[in-house]
Amino acid sequence: MTAVELATKLGVSVRTVRFYVSERLLPAATFRGRATRYVREHLVRLAAIRKLQNDGIELRSIRGRLETLSYPELEALAATLLPELAQEGGSHPQPPASDAPNDAPLERAATQSTWQRIALLPGLELHVSSDASPHAARAAGDLAAQFRARGGSS
Repeated sequence: MTAVELATKLGVSVRTVRFYVSERLLPAATFRGRATRYVREHLVRLAAIRKLQNDGIELRSIRGRLETLSYPELEALAATLLPELAQEGGSHPQPPASDAPNDAPLERAATQSTWQRIALLPGLELHVSSDASPHAARAAGDLAAQFRARGGSS
């Protein structure tokens, strides 16, 4: 699904979806040429985030909570906000890969590393692996902040 479809389904803006990706609350999206694609994992995680927010939990606490939940627990939490998630096949033993080359966006594939794309300047991107060390992730964030401070895009 597209960012607009994902955002609309959960009543948030596309900017919010992108913010959650940058904050590592959501994994990076799948890219097909110029078309960004979001899969079931994004829908489940975003619904879980929205449910926790509706319960009055702040984002920094939500991040910690998401890290403690198994994928089936995430699905169950998300289904309290989007009941159709429970009807789409029930729990799965592991989360789908966010970058799975799959024509059906909600289907699952083997778990793979995901990558966050950070636009530094037009035509210049920084790619950060989801399994990068905290030091590497911090360095990427610092570099992006330097470009923003100089007037580049992020």
